[in-house]
Amino acid sequence: MGGIPWRWLVGSVVVIGLTSVWIAPEPVAERMTAAPARQLIESLGDMDDHVWRAAADEILRRGARCIPDCIAAIPQAPAELRLRLFYVLEQEFLSSETRTAELAEESLEEFQRGVRLDLSMPADRILNENAGLRTNRALIRIQELGGIYRPLDSARSRESASAGLVLLDHRWHGGNAGLIHIERIRGLSQLHIHPGAQLSKAAFDEVIRRLPRTHVVFEGQGCLGIEGEDSGFGFHVRGVGRNTPAARCGIQPGDVIIDCDDFAQPPATPVAVRVTRYAPGRVVRLHVRRARSCFSVSVELGDAFGKGTCTCTGEPDPADSSTADLPANGRPSVRPGEPTPTSLADSPGAPR
Repeated sequence: MGGIPWRWLVGSVVVIGLTSVWIAPEPVAERMTAAPARQLIESLGDMDDHVWRAAADEILRRGARCIPDCIAAIPQAPAELRLRLFYVLEQEFLSSETRTAELAEESLEEFQRGVRLDLSMPADRILNENAGLRTNRALIRIQELGGIYRPLDSARSRESASAGLVLLDHRWHGGNAGLIHIERIRGLSQLHIHPGAQLSKAAFDEVIRRLPRTHVVFEGQGCLGIEGEDSGFGFHVRGVGRNTPAARCGIQPGDVIIDCDDFAQPPATPVAVRVTRYAPGRVVRLHVRRARSCFSVSVELGDAFGKGTCTCTGEPDPADSSTADLPANGRPSVRPGEPTPTSLADSPGAPR
């Protein structure tokens, strides 16, 4: 009789152990492996840390296949689930798998441009925090598609390692879709476009709209070699490049170019736009205001295409008015017998 309780106890332990094995749930990771994408997304909102992390790992393992489902779920997801979905999207963006990273980046850009702050702000944070990675990837992709990147030796390029120019010519085979990579370059100073790149006007205009600080240069455009802004009352010169046409004709920072000889274009056309519609080598007459005086100078437009800086097309003529109009004392003057333009309407080149 004394042995019965002992055998009964051993049997009970064995039965309990077998029952536990039979009813124990399979590991969380294994359950996630067979789960459909919708279930994985729902599991991301689970309160159990092990469950939602296992779901996130499985989504990341599947890569690009799960991104469309995650993107579709984000707008309607509760706040906590939305944060975890953006976490997954960020990890996808950081992936070394090219297709997955590109799809995640495109999705983040769509959210960034959206009107909902609860979607645009987390997307903007992710993209800005990884701006360097985006730039490096974009430069590699642009060169793979036939574009050319050249760094610039300027103050702006020293501030940003990515500043420089991108040249698209007949070797470009990225088409309109490839322009998205140009938008991703942080601090891009210049974009040079050759007709051989065969880009549609609509696609190009959209890139320009999104890159307001990038200077666009077309093949065959003349230039002066100045920096500044057009205010509607003339072009306010902030900087003049060395050995540029503007420097050779005496233009200085602080000058205002109020007009150029041009009867073919409307008077409301900005001066900077008028100049770029002329070919390199064209001689134009600039009407400049400096302090309280106005004067005129002639200048032969230079060429900046593919160079990054505006260079003169030839040596200046000693008899040219570009030097005669600015005496050694630095005070502006005009040619003898020529009226001094005091306003846009009085300028010799102004339409009547």
